[in-house]
Order: sequence, then structure tokens, then C-alpha cells
Amino acid sequence: MTTPEKTDYHVHYFVDGCVDDEMTPAAIAREAERLGLEEICVLKHYSHELPNGEAAWVHWKRIAPAQFERFLDEMRPFRSASGGPVTVLAGVETELLDETGEVNIPEAQAAQLDALILSVHWLPRMAAAQADPALVPGGLGGSPPEAVSEWRAAVAKCGAAVLVEGMVAGYVNAMGRNTKVKVLAHMYDGLKPLRDYGVPVDELDDNVLLPLMEPLMRACAEGGVLWELMAEPVQRPAVLARANELGVRFTATADAHFLRPDGWASLCDHHKAEEYIASLGLTRGRMGRDA
Repeated sequence: MTTPEKTDYHVHYFVDGCVDDEMTPAAIAREAERLGLEEICVLKHYSHELPNGEAAWVHWKRIAPAQFERFLDEMRPFRSASGGPVTVLAGVETELLDETGEVNIPEAQAAQLDALILSVHWLPRMAAAQADPALVPGGLGGSPPEAVSEWRAAVAKCGAAVLVEGMVAGYVNAMGRNTKVKVLAHMYDGLKPLRDYGVPVDELDDNVLLPLMEPLMRACAEGGVLWELMAEPVQRPAVLARANELGVRFTATADAHFLRPDGWASLCDHHKAEEYIASLGLTRGRMGRDA
């Protein structure tokens, strides 16, 4: 049986512009074996749409269908291999789009994959407040002042708790609608996407915040969907502790874009995320339901 400490489900594929040319399936598999990993998921970025309706927005690009087909073709021999030292799965990193649980890949394409790794690269559409595409996530720096002022007014009107509820609903609905969602990526304490848009979530006390987050925790635990952590410390560790109590399982990743150790996100740094999970006393999991 694959041990959770020897898995990494967030390893990027070289065709994406943010990923080093060395990240071919064969090279990834060799490095994973050298590191002692037993199961990995190689990812293609897949964005069917972007907030501005164009082919590119901030750091993201709309999927090129030919690249997706190339990815599937190149991954096929690795996915079909059996008995080797490393199990290689194929997936995409895609986005949660709204609080109804729509994700940024059509069902026909998702069906061809082993897993969807679900991220929040920009704020999902919510009934309470919808972020203008002019807003740049990551603290809103570089966003037009008028758009920032309007957004802050909208956030103040509805309140941080309502937006936490909207985010949680989006995740829960996405897991309910999409059986291929196996990992929630870049999760930290679950609040980073809201912080990136200036939502004052850290003004909420734990006794308010944790009950708001519990539906997400229970959905992950019941569905066997993994909560991904990197080596970066989270701001609200009480969220992770409560998730662990409710049966959430955690998975470590280096979010590898490089194989060589001098890259800013190298597969060889996987152990750092494992060490962080261990330091918090969290229970690891592997893809699929654990026995």
C-alpha cells in the first residue's frame, strides 16, 4: 500500500510557461524514484475561462486544446505502467469558479484524468460580492484605485463571515458535483484567497471562524478529499487542528515547477512540507479513501 508520506499530488508539467523545460514525465518519474516517492500526480494547468473573458489574465492563460491533448498522449504510457517503483497519475490544476461549485474544466475533459487538483487562483463568484476582474489578487496591489474602493465597500457591507461562508459553499458544492476533485490545492488555513482580496478574515475570532469552516472540513473528511499543505506556515493553525479532529487528511507538496534544487519550487523540497505537517501533528492521507 502506498504510504501517505511518500506521495506528492502537485507536480507540474513542462509545457506550461511557468514550468521548467526539465519537467517531462520521464524526468519527473526518475526524480520521484530517487526521492523515495511512491505515488505522484503530474499536472497540466487547465483554465477553460478567465475572469476578463480573454485569452490571458494576470498570470494565467486560457487552455490551448492541443496542449491538453499532448499532455494526455505523453502521460499515457506512464499511467498504464504497473509494478514500477512510482505510480504516476495524470491530473490538472484548475479553479473553483463560483459558490455553486462550478470548476474551470468541462466534464468531458475531466473524465479523461485521474484527478482534479482544485485551486482558488482568483476569487470565485459569490452572490454576496463579486470581485471585478480589474482587481489583482495577492493584496490588490496594481489594481485600479476605483475598483479597490468599490470592492472594499462591498466587503464592508456584507462582512467577512459571509464571504467565508461563500468560499466554503463553493468548495463543498464542487466536491459534491465533481468526483474527480481529489485534492484542494494551496489550502494553507483555507483563508488565503480571501486575504489576497483584502477580506479581513483575521478579525474573526476562532469561535466564529471555526464553525463557518466546519462544513468544508466535514465534506473533505467524508469524501476523502485531501487538504494540501506546503512548507509555508499558516496564519490560523487552529483551523488545521479542528480539521484534523474532524477527520480531514493532509497531503504535502513542493508545488514542483523544477527538478533542480536551485529552482524556486523544486520537487526535491517535498520533505520540507512533510516536516511541516508533522510539526503540526496532522494526519496524512493518500489519494482515494484510506483504509
